[in-house]
Amino acid sequence: MNKPFSDFLARLIDEGGQGKNSIIRNTGINRSSFYKFLNGERIPTKIQYEEIKRNLPLTVSETQKLDKLYNIATLGMDITSNRKAVYDCLEMVSAYEGREHSIEVERTEAEEKAVTTFTADHKNDVLVLLDSFLERQFASGGRIDAFMPYMDGWFYQRLHINILKGNANSMEIRNLIQFPKGRGGTISHIVENYNNMLFFALSGFQGLQNYYYYDNSVIEDNPGYLYPYYLLGSDEAIFVDGTINYALLIRQKDLLTQFRNQVTNVFAKVHKSGLRTIDLPSLVADAEDYSQYGANGWRYGNMADLLMLLDEDQFRMIPDLEPYVSRLRKVQQRINQKQNSTEFISLDGIRTFAKDGIARGLPITAEYTFSPKDRIRILKKIYDAIGLSFYILDEKKMPILREWVFILIEGKELFFVHCGKPELMEINELNLVDIFADYFGALPMSDNVLSVEKSHEEIQKLISELNSEAE
Repeated sequence: MNKPFSDFLARLIDEGGQGKNSIIRNTGINRSSFYKFLNGERIPTKIQYEEIKRNLPLTVSETQKLDKLYNIATLGMDITSNRKAVYDCLEMVSAYEGREHSIEVERTEAEEKAVTTFTADHKNDVLVLLDSFLERQFASGGRIDAFMPYMDGWFYQRLHINILKGNANSMEIRNLIQFPKGRGGTISHIVENYNNMLFFALSGFQGLQNYYYYDNSVIEDNPGYLYPYYLLGSDEAIFVDGTINYALLIRQKDLLTQFRNQVTNVFAKVHKSGLRTIDLPSLVADAEDYSQYGANGWRYGNMADLLMLLDEDQFRMIPDLEPYVSRLRKVQQRINQKQNSTEFISLDGIRTFAKDGIARGLPITAEYTFSPKDRIRILKKIYDAIGLSFYILDEKKMPILREWVFILIEGKELFFVHCGKPELMEINELNLVDIFADYFGALPMSDNVLSVEKSHEEIQKLISELNSEAE
């Protein structure tokens, strides 16, 4: 049964005033099927759903709510929330780009009081203890090991505060995130942690590393092995119970040594997500590895991956690329044979490339500009592959990234790459990879990309303009 969707749809129809018979007549939907939509026995197809919406006088908020309920009815709550989490992640990066940012932290009156005074409330006492711990650790530098499930919002907020104080340059923070196997409702939580890691990286702080731990029992069911919540510094540790009402601060060396050994054993089993800077040799090596995998790959960014579009003579015109021509051509051939690569690019990115011809996104030492003739050749390749391996994003519906690119290799890794520096964030947390793969894999079948016809029309305009310039 799909009662939330069907009940809301029935209410909107009643409030709209057209009447059910009018909508049935205007949409051409079978009467029996229509009434099954309203009582929750069936879900309309995408085409039927869009026809019903077109015949209802919906407000923006009503449309958004109806779309959400329809997605939940057709896809299920987990997939719907996972895809929204990925969209929010892309939107967060898109909103960050090109702006001057300062980290702003809202603090409630109760939190301000907790920072400065002890109160009778146990939870405030715990927060005071945690705040003072973080302040001491940031002041002295070094490493903090953390496991703060369901307190991660508070934890990231306090990290923001201490980073703003300018004491974070020498800090390393290892954040343990538990991912219980077979448990629903945790994927969005994982993406939220990833979002925070991205935010810190975008802000210039690269001392935070997230580690993903796969287990149902070691942490939750055996507190004697690893306490539910903890912060571990160089010379002290805090243990917090699951209710956040009780905490224990220890500084005894023998206890700290024992607990640090337990933490070391846990981190030996976890999956690390990391940051690294890439250069051209490593980029070519990564491309060779990917082309051998046979896995699906997705790229989401402003402009297409030029390394996969250049001809041999175009490679040779760029001095930095010339030594890698034969290797890159083999990579192109493998990917073309397997047809397992998909790129989502923005119309703005294609227009900018057609206008100035700058080879953005390549880790080369000097800026290179393609001639109008070479731009036409590249645009024609994109034109021919629209709907097959290239899709143009609908910029009214999708976040557009201009400086960063998401690259995903299904079942392997997720990369977040800066096109100018270049810096690369590398994630091998398989659950995170899987939900990004689901999101990117579903994009071509959605209305979040331009139609093949519209995409061809836009690219052909650019080619015609370039041909006119060449003449």
